[in-house]
Amino acid sequence: TIKLAKENSTETIKVANYFTEEESNNMVFEDKPAKKETSKPVKEVTVKKDLKALFADNVPFETPKPIRLIRRTLELGTTKEEEGIVLDFFAGSGVTAQAVMELNAEDGGNRKFVLVQLPEPTGREDFPTIAEITKERVRRVIAKIHAKARAAAPRDESEFRLMEEPAAGDSSTEASVAAGDLGFRVFKLAESNFAVWDPALAPRDPAALAEQWKLTADNVRADAGEQALLCELMLKSGLPLHAPAVAHDAAGQRAYALDEGRLLICLSRNLTREVLRAMAALKPKSVLCLDVAFKGNDALKVNAQLEFQSHGIQFRTA
Repeated sequence: TIKLAKENSTETIKVANYFTEEESNNMVFEDKPAKKETSKPVKEVTVKKDLKALFADNVPFETPKPIRLIRRTLELGTTKEEEGIVLDFFAGSGVTAQAVMELNAEDGGNRKFVLVQLPEPTGREDFPTIAEITKERVRRVIAKIHAKARAAAPRDESEFRLMEEPAAGDSSTEASVAAGDLGFRVFKLAESNFAVWDPALAPRDPAALAEQWKLTADNVRADAGEQALLCELMLKSGLPLHAPAVAHDAAGQRAYALDEGRLLICLSRNLTREVLRAMAALKPKSVLCLDVAFKGNDALKVNAQLEFQSHGIQFRTA
């Protein structure tokens, strides 16, 4: 059975009531008796056909969820008019993402999906973890829908855009198609991009302690990428990871407008008075900058606080 959350109640449905006998058989692994002309048993694994269509004979996952079941569940629990969010906490091979994208492509809906998958080892070289299988399936489904859209309605090549990951480990948009948003972002659980002072690890010797203080003057980790910093600050500001971030030029430095322009985040490490004034001119409600960007210039930092305050803008640093 499957429980569907309604506005004021929870409805329980029996899956078998909504599928034909043939469809139900396609959802399970079923050992069927051998035909009369052979003595070898034939194992029916029809739920793997969807994976074979994407990976050919190199099927990387043994127990995929049946896509017909997931699609039927989406048809019952979502509509194309609503921007529903579908959560799969055990993503596996990524069948939920495929079902969502294909259904959107068919009915013009704008459903979104959130997949969660632990990086469980697979023992394979091509897909070392299950999470890698999940991502690869989503990429191949996007390519499949992309190709189908091209074949159905040939148009100017410039209308189709394919964007690759900017850096390993950073969040990224995988693809975008003119006929609909087929992008997805990948986030990995990791340590903060900001160095955190841990008194338990602090040295006892005064000279060594003073040296460690100097090392933590720059609280931003050296390997922190801009997108990773932006995502962490978005979360710390109470914004969801899918919140739109619009880049603006502020006197030669990039500033991101979020929450419909109410929050402005600048990740530049070289702030000047001109940059700060350019951000104030964008008229946000709040401005967030990196503390290291002031390079110890307390006068500039105090003037920035006063300047933003005069415009009714809240100013803080990270």
